[in-house]
Amino acid sequence: MFSFQPELLFTQGGYYTVETIAETNSVKNEEFKYDFIQVPLLLKAGVGTRKYRVNINIGPYLGFNMGGNVNSKTGNIENIKSFKLSGSKAFEFGFMGGVGDAYRLGTGCIFYVRE
Repeated sequence: MFSFQPELLFTQGGYYTVETIAETNSVKNEEFKYDFIQVPLLLKAGVGTRKYRVNINIGPYLGFNMGGNVNSKTGNIENIKSFKLSGSKAFEFGFMGGVGDAYRLGTGCIFYVRE
């Protein structure tokens, strides 16, 4: 059975860096966090029974950057800066896919797990 599954998701991404500053013999830690709204348009294929189904999801997505922050710490000095990306850096496009299980718990109640 095939179906179309559009979604609206809030996601966070980022990375962490550690740098040693030789002049001052200190360590600088920076943590970058980005907030995104993602809109996946997934094709969902499922097999199984009415009680239990295994689903495969695949399709494109469009992401909109909602801003983020940089938390930087050097020694005992901590600095937090917010930022907002603009232009083409504010958007991302890609493909996503996954596998999920659906369990029917009762009339009209379905428990769905996706990885």
